[in-house]
Amino acid sequence: MYAEISNNAVPFYKALQDIWCAEQTFTGSPNNAVWSCCQAVGFIHNLARYDQRLRYKSLRSDPSVEEAKDAITDIKSILHEFDEHPKCSAFIKEAKEVYDKLLKANTETLFI
Repeated sequence: MYAEISNNAVPFYKALQDIWCAEQTFTGSPNNAVWSCCQAVGFIHNLARYDQRLRYKSLRSDPSVEEAKDAITDIKSILHEFDEHPKCSAFIKEAKEVYDKLLKANTETLFI
């Protein structure tokens, strides 16, 4: 799966997967959605400052659907910050292309 992208794009690919999971689960399982958001920014240890923006926002142990939705908005904002960084934008683009291709293939397979 990761053979199609460079090593530098893999962390962003993993973040996209985590964001997708958060978006799919936030209404039924806000806890899992918030956890996925934390995973998305925790993929490289030196991104702890981003992780803290999600993890330590005085969330109750059982976040509400609205809090989970806010966490998803925050993680998308963080990914957008990376996308604007010259050293990261090419890797994010690469990760998105492969990820979109994978999603399309899996969606087509589900409905056959």
